[in-house]
Amino acid sequence: MFRCIAPAAVALAFTLPPCPARAQDPTPPAARTDSTMASDSAAGADSMTAVRRAAVKWGPVEVPGFAPGAQIGVLAGDPAQPGGPYTIRLKFPSGYAFPPHWHPVTENLTVLSGRFFLGMGERSNRAALKAYAPGDYISMPPKMPHFGRVEGVTVVQLHGIGPFEIKLVEPVVGAVRE
Repeated sequence: MFRCIAPAAVALAFTLPPCPARAQDPTPPAARTDSTMASDSAAGADSMTAVRRAAVKWGPVEVPGFAPGAQIGVLAGDPAQPGGPYTIRLKFPSGYAFPPHWHPVTENLTVLSGRFFLGMGERSNRAALKAYAPGDYISMPPKMPHFGRVEGVTVVQLHGIGPFEIKLVEPVVGAVRE
């Protein structure tokens, strides 16, 4: 949506002509229908992409060493593609815990819902966990071992440059739900 701002507000960057009356999209975002967004997710690379929360296609996270129950949804890109951008969401059931692991590329994570606990290190240590709430952002450099758990159904969004891979610190039979 184009939003007019007063030219004086951006005068240091460049000069804008005055905004004509009613230049904004007259439909408030909350009133737009799914048909308004229908073609957004099919748009090409030169277009905006939008994915409605209800349209996320969830599938199981199947990583040896991780307990069943976590789900993944790909919003954009191909997380397996080296050098390509991606955005994914992970959804965890309440009480889910994941073992120490690391990623070969930078991990950028935003908590969307629930309560996400994360600790750094090669061994799970409940005392080392720090709590993160919706809206909190975490960035971890490549190869930084970490572990964690959630309280309540929790959704996090990750984005970065692929490939997104999960490497266990040590082989384990499975993460234990708490």
